[in-house]
Amino acid sequence: MLALGVAAAQLTAPLPPAAARTAARAPQQHVCPVATDLLGASPVAQRRPARGVSVRTFDGHYAPPRSRGHQVRLTVAQADLRVIRLAAATGRGFGAAAETTRLTAAASGALVGVNGDYFAYDWSGAAVPYGPLVRGGRILRLPPGVLPVVGSDAQGRPVAGGVRAGGSVSAGRGTKRWSLPVLSVNDDGDGGRADRADVADPVARGRGVAVVTPYLGKARPRRSVEVVVRRGVVVAAGRRLSFGAGAAGRSTWGSGSGGAHDVLLAASGAAAGKLRGLRRGTPVTLAYAARFADGPAAGTKVRDAVGSGAVLLREGRNLASCSTSAAQSRPRTMIAWDAGRTRVWLLVVAARGRGVPVSRYGLTYRQVTEVARSLGAAEAVMVDGGGSSTMAVRSGRLVHRVDAPSDAPQRPVPDALVLVRR
Repeated sequence: MLALGVAAAQLTAPLPPAAARTAARAPQQHVCPVATDLLGASPVAQRRPARGVSVRTFDGHYAPPRSRGHQVRLTVAQADLRVIRLAAATGRGFGAAAETTRLTAAASGALVGVNGDYFAYDWSGAAVPYGPLVRGGRILRLPPGVLPVVGSDAQGRPVAGGVRAGGSVSAGRGTKRWSLPVLSVNDDGDGGRADRADVADPVARGRGVAVVTPYLGKARPRRSVEVVVRRGVVVAAGRRLSFGAGAAGRSTWGSGSGGAHDVLLAASGAAAGKLRGLRRGTPVTLAYAARFADGPAAGTKVRDAVGSGAVLLREGRNLASCSTSAAQSRPRTMIAWDAGRTRVWLLVVAARGRGVPVSRYGLTYRQVTEVARSLGAAEAVMVDGGGSSTMAVRSGRLVHRVDAPSDAPQRPVPDALVLVRR
C-alpha cells in the first residue's frame, strides 16, 4: 500500500533535513502537509502503450490531522521525448467540449491524454477555456495580454511561460501606408479577464486590431468597425458582419460565399479609423503568430499550448502555496518535465475506492508537486483539476480511462494535452 505522508506530527517517515528545519520554524497549526515516499510501493497497474511511454498506477491512503483520511489513486505517465512529443488536442470548434478519452482518441497518433485548461460556460452554454489555445501552430484562441500556458515548442518539447499575440495588419502605399498591431485572436469577449479585473481590453481602447477566424464564428465582442479579408483582399466592411461557420461547418454569410480561410479584422477607437478607410478590393497584408513573451522560450513561436495554472516546480524548487484552495486535498492534474527536457510526466491524482466519488478527494498542491520532484522533474505546472482530472490511454484502437474505473463519469472539457509519437 502506498504511504502518503502528512504534517510533521503525523509522518510515518522522517522529513528531509531542509523540510524538517522549515517545519520546526513554523507554528504547528500552519505546518504545510507534505507527501513522502509516494512512489515507494509497487504499482497496482502498469501499461506500455508504445515504445518510450509507460503508465503506472499507485494506490494509497492519505490521513490528514484529525481525520480518518481517504483513499488516493496516483496515475503517472512518463514519456521519452526523443520518440514522443507533447501536443494539444481540442474539440470540433469553439465552445465544444468532449470527454478526455474522446479528445485523445481523435488526436492523430495520441497515446496518452490528460485534461487541459481551466474553463467555464458562457452565456450560450459554450465551454470556454480561460487561457490561450494553440494547436499545431494555429491559434484557436488568444485573448489580449500576456497569459500563462503550458505546451510545446517547435520540437515538441514541454515549455511553460506567458504567451501573447504578435503581428500586424497593414495597407496603403508610400507615405499613406499604415500598420496596426494584432492584439488578440478569436477573443470571445471575456478575453480571459473573468477573474482578472486589472486587465483592460486594449482593442476596445483603440490600440490595435482583433483577428477573428471562422473557428470562433459569431461569439465575438462588438467593435466599431469590422473588415473581412479573403486571400489578402478586403471583401466586406461594416459594423457587424455575418461571419463564421455554424455547427455543421457551413458558412453563415447571407450569400453563402464565405471562405473557410477568411479572416475578420475588428477595431474600435483610433484603430477603427484606419479600418474604416478600407474599401472592397483593397490589398491588405496580415501576419500574426503566438509567441512566448517570457520564460526560457521568450520570442519563439508556440506550436501547441493550453492555458495553465500556477508553476509549482521551478528548477527543482517546490513553489506550491500552503494556504487557501492549494492546501485542500483535491483531484489534481499536473504536467512536469526534467531539466534537460528529455522526459515528461503527466500526473493525475484522484480518489479511489468503492462508493467514493472520483472527483471528491486527492492531494494538496504541495503534495502533488513533491510527487513530481521525486520522479525527477525540475519543472511542473498545474492544469485543471477537480471533476475534470482524467487520464486516458490508448490500447490498440481503443482509448480507456485509467485514473479511475473506465466507466466512471467524465466531465467534458474543451481541450487536452496528449503524448504523440514523433
